[in-house]
Amino acid sequence: MLDDSQRATCGLALSTEVVETYADETLVSLILCRLAELRRAGCEREDCYLLAGRLDVDLGRAVDLIARGCRPDLALRILL
Repeated sequence: MLDDSQRATCGLALSTEVVETYADETLVSLILCRLAELRRAGCEREDCYLLAGRLDVDLGRAVDLIARGCRPDLALRILL
């Protein structure tokens, strides 16, 4: 389960150094949080998993691109 500070980081791009400090359960919770946000934005299931799992991608930018009609696979390429 995420605490308040971790919940606030759900959408932020995280560096490898930061990700390595989190417990496995926290990482799973962050990915599930990101997945829920992407689904709310209309992201298709398979693409949602890929984007949600990329903790180095700013989720807010991904959601914005998708909400504007950008295909999720293209959004991922743009953001990487």
